[in-house]
Amino acid sequence: MIKEISASKFAGTLELPGSKSVAQRAIAAATLAIGESEIFNPGKSKDVASALFLSRACGSKVTRGESIKIQGRGMFPVEDLNAGESGLASRMFLPLFALSDRTVNMYGEGSLLFRPFHVLDQVLPSLGVECKSNNGKLPYKIKGPMHGGDIVMDGSTSSQFATGLLMALPLCAEDSVLTLVNATSKPYLQMTLDVLREFNVHIEHESLDRFFISGNQVYKPTQIHVPGDWSAAANLMVLGALTSDDGIEFQNPGDVYKQSDDFVKDVVMSAGVNIKMDSQKVRVFKSTIRAFECDLSNSPDLFPPLAVLACFADGPCRLKGSQRLILKESNRAMTIIDEFAKAGIEVREEDDELIVYPSLPQNTIMDARNDHRIAMAAAIMGAASNGMRIRDAESVDKSFPDFFEKLEDLDLNNK
Repeated sequence: MIKEISASKFAGTLELPGSKSVAQRAIAAATLAIGESEIFNPGKSKDVASALFLSRACGSKVTRGESIKIQGRGMFPVEDLNAGESGLASRMFLPLFALSDRTVNMYGEGSLLFRPFHVLDQVLPSLGVECKSNNGKLPYKIKGPMHGGDIVMDGSTSSQFATGLLMALPLCAEDSVLTLVNATSKPYLQMTLDVLREFNVHIEHESLDRFFISGNQVYKPTQIHVPGDWSAAANLMVLGALTSDDGIEFQNPGDVYKQSDDFVKDVVMSAGVNIKMDSQKVRVFKSTIRAFECDLSNSPDLFPPLAVLACFADGPCRLKGSQRLILKESNRAMTIIDEFAKAGIEVREEDDELIVYPSLPQNTIMDARNDHRIAMAAAIMGAASNGMRIRDAESVDKSFPDFFEKLEDLDLNNK
């Protein structure tokens, strides 16, 4: 599908979708809690749908309306199941399946088939788990039951593997110690601990590198309210900073659970963007953009929207942490370089940085390459310049299904 975006001015107020990162963790925890939990504002992303599918496959009863009700019944996974394209859901649930003595085969779709799972190959056997991957990728075969222990794990590929272990190990009979080497995306690990605490599971830690996990803990069902998604907010903040004299306001920013992408606030303010915010709302106004530098090693999903912001700065901008982009839905670093070039924007990669050289983007066809964050960034770029046509625009369904409807609601030409 090719979506056409016109240049315009934007203003208005909107509700952010719920954080899919918090929602998926809450779904997994509710699956492990015997009894009914309720999750409010979960959002409607494909990733959340994938986590719900896996929850049902474990034996839970799931009722979905405005909120999600999950009746946890224990870990009784079916033999064959599909995680869709969700990296978090697949990597998080695999250690949970290992709590059972059943053999489980996990499959995936699209880009997930090319993303790495070898970290689990190196760790799970030491916990008594039989596992076999497809040369470090899906499909993945796993059989427990898992026992606790002392584990040292490479944390450089993704924090999602550690999240799965942090959720599973408290249910083992033995105490465990999990040590991460070269841990990345530490704020996401803090998010995991925060969600677990809501379900009465507690883990001690040192600097989010070393975790002390008591066994024989019990997940207790609860109600949890999912905050707004800062990954989604980042695109809207950039849109406001580039197009909105009256401001774009969103009213449910996440401040309860640590979200790595709330770092966008610091970056846009360093770029001179006019922001007014409190605990209830954030409003962003059109501003003159100063050249900026930032380290996005812990917030790699911010690269696409902040690369768009950099196109309108008064000098070259440096975005550090680009090695984290290789194993996303696309090789996101190369996608940014290649697709921005179509719009006349030069982006270079040097070592671990993307350097964006500002220029007014030209209307072209940008290929999102089935990457939801590239699709949203292309839309913001076109809305703030000369328009844009976006191939694979439907990829936004992965995280923000009504993204384009929100843009239409904010477009002053439609009012």
